[in-house]
Amino acid sequence: KKDNRSYYYYMHRNLYDKINVKKENINLFNGEAKNPNKECKSYENKLNNHKINLQILGVGVNGHVGYNEPGSSFNSRTRLIDLSEKTIMSKFKEKKKHPVQALTIGIKNIMSAKKLLLLASGKEKKEAVRHLVQGKISSEWPVSFLRKHKNLTVIVDFGV
Repeated sequence: KKDNRSYYYYMHRNLYDKINVKKENINLFNGEAKNPNKECKSYENKLNNHKINLQILGVGVNGHVGYNEPGSSFNSRTRLIDLSEKTIMSKFKEKKKHPVQALTIGIKNIMSAKKLLLLASGKEKKEAVRHLVQGKISSEWPVSFLRKHKNLTVIVDFGV
């Protein structure tokens, strides 16, 4: 939770600590869980018992969403996943020690949300956005699956 490489740390520093949100309404994985598979099962149970109203996502340079790396199935669910080299290099290039795995909800979980908001920032995300908008829907570019969602909003800033 205090590890500056963690998603938990990132989300608190960049969002939750800056807005008025009840702590009980923040639902993140415990990335420090001793048993990652048990943590995934527990999180999946939460998802089954509480409908996701809004899922806010980013997209990786390789088209991953929610750490669903290329090769992830449309029917994927909450799980521990190996991070691709491209993801590691784009997120942790300045850090000597970095995670090689992450906990993630699956594409199936993401698609069950009532509304999706995808944020794409940086010119290195252009290819991923292109695959979302006009590419073939495939596991090679997991972001492409989002095109099937009935209520998707995309905000793009490629910079100058």
